[in-house]
Amino acid sequence: MAIICYCFYVEPNWIQTNTILIDTKLNKNYKFVQISDVHMKVITFKERCILYKVQSEKPDAIFVTGDLVLPEPDLVQVTQFLKKLSEIAPVYTVSGNWEHWAIKPAQEIEIYKNASVNYLNNSNKKMNNELCIIGMDDYLSGNPIFLKAILGCEETVFKLALFHSPEWIDTVVDQVFDFGLAGHTHGGQIRLPFYTPITPPGSGKYISGFYEKNKNKFYVSRGLGQSVIQARFFARPEIVVIDLISKK
Repeated sequence: MAIICYCFYVEPNWIQTNTILIDTKLNKNYKFVQISDVHMKVITFKERCILYKVQSEKPDAIFVTGDLVLPEPDLVQVTQFLKKLSEIAPVYTVSGNWEHWAIKPAQEIEIYKNASVNYLNNSNKKMNNELCIIGMDDYLSGNPIFLKAILGCEETVFKLALFHSPEWIDTVVDQVFDFGLAGHTHGGQIRLPFYTPITPPGSGKYISGFYEKNKNKFYVSRGLGQSVIQARFFARPEIVVIDLISKK
């Protein structure tokens, strides 16, 4: 009974903040925050905790790497949540599988517009002429087109890629970005020590943490919410802080 209570009530709300440091040749330091797989319907205590933790980091930008919603979300409250994030720092988001499944494309675009969020659907945004934030459509349920997404990113800028399902990286042959951020896997959500029984389709062989594939380095977040079963075990929800350190 204690383990069941822990899985359903303690660990899903025990949010961990993990900081990763990346050396760069950028002209200045940057701090970014990644949140993924919130799986919200309405704003609850957990969403308010997320907002508080993100705000406490004072980031230069916030990246939302898909699956913000669950089926039948309250679109007004989803918009409010994103708007509160955008009041902290500029927000860049990409679609996950649940954005494709749970809401209509026009609704998704309207949410981002009303919340003043940068929606990167196979597109990019420049930052200070030395960073290119690249956003991919979801590999599992969408149509990622990297050549379209990277259009206009000069060879010399630092390329930071946002994508939801990490299995997309297996389709990449040559190095195409400097660092990437993904989600989707929930870190397995229900794990045993040193063993992950199952991850959702679109995960590939990736579970959580750092990976390198064809010289593309990326981080897979365990995300913040749950789907199918509202429990976690040995897969605490996480907020990821990315510190880009200038070595000039």
